[in-house]
Amino acid sequence: MSALHIPPETWRHLLRSLLRECSYLPDPVARLSMKADVLSRYQRYYQGPKSKSKNKPKAIPEEKTLKQIALHRTAHQRLSLLKRANEGYYKPLEEVLQMAYGRRGKRRIQLVNALIAPKDAPGEEVIGQVAEPPPDMFSDGWTPPKIMVDLLNSQRNSEIISTMNSSAGIKHTRPHIPKVNIWGKELSPSRQRNIKKKWYNTMVHTIFPPLPDTELRALEGLISGEIPWTAPKRRTPVGETSSAAVKSSLDVEFLTKGPQKQETFTHYTNGRPHKITHRLMRRLWKRISCLVPRQQWNDTYKKSYFTWDVLHSSPCVVVPLKESMSAELFQGIDAKGSVAKEPSKRHIIEEQSTESTVEEQPKESVVETETQPEQDEQAAEEQPPKYPSAPQVEPQR
Repeated sequence: MSALHIPPETWRHLLRSLLRECSYLPDPVARLSMKADVLSRYQRYYQGPKSKSKNKPKAIPEEKTLKQIALHRTAHQRLSLLKRANEGYYKPLEEVLQMAYGRRGKRRIQLVNALIAPKDAPGEEVIGQVAEPPPDMFSDGWTPPKIMVDLLNSQRNSEIISTMNSSAGIKHTRPHIPKVNIWGKELSPSRQRNIKKKWYNTMVHTIFPPLPDTELRALEGLISGEIPWTAPKRRTPVGETSSAAVKSSLDVEFLTKGPQKQETFTHYTNGRPHKITHRLMRRLWKRISCLVPRQQWNDTYKKSYFTWDVLHSSPCVVVPLKESMSAELFQGIDAKGSVAKEPSKRHIIEEQSTESTVEEQPKESVVETETQPEQDEQAAEEQPPKYPSAPQVEPQR
């Protein structure tokens, strides 16, 4: 088993490659968090310098050898993830951002534990009385924390999370314990405890905890543009020249194996690399923001509730109207509700002419009303008086 021992130089090269790729990440929070994660993993398994003794090194046990192989594979997987994220592959870059902002991985578990941790320690005095210690976890009297249940209900009812296929596993916001088993007997306490434990572990890996205020403000500042962002520049590796030497078409490989297959789309079956721009990063930051709940307080009901961001915000079509705003709001709109058009020159001239005729019209009407009674009196004097007509008599036969 000593032949399978991984030398320290290999671990050193892996560490340098990981730290180099962490420095190329386009997100400032991801650069710091991924670098701290890599260093913590190395420090956890660091065994210290070996003593310089003349004796031969002892054979490494099989368990430690298998553990080194597993850790070496994990380090290579993380290095591959960081490389593809820096090349502009969409899904690896989104995965790195989710790990940095606590939407998956170890940081997510830390935020969940900090959220549902009891605020009052057992045995502490509350209102002059000694608080009773909480029941043992997953025992008969145990219930899930209220803030955890509220967050699960809010996350399950969120439309954007269901659209992003991120709410898989939220079937019950509380552990569903049947009353009887398949034989019709009462469920045993150990079975009830295992059901609660399984539900709790599933929900801890499914729930999206809130971010701290500093990180949330930084994320919103990156989305809005208040925090300036520039893409990191890659350093040129040592020994690499800008212009590569032109290879001859009649080399040994061509003469022995013949023409080789050119580049195909095999590398792009699982996505293609994108050029990392501010627009691409804003889209990714917006997707991360949709997975971050905002905890707020309701003064009416005296309880907290959670809100979620949306990918595409529609324009606000409802405006609170006040009397002072009515003149400004309906300016330029006629009585029919349509936008008033600017009058043409011809229309202005016609309106001016009609106004002038309307101004002259009342004077003529006054004159007419004054002369009308005099004309009526003259006509009455000129006409002869009218007498009643005699009745007609039929002639006698």
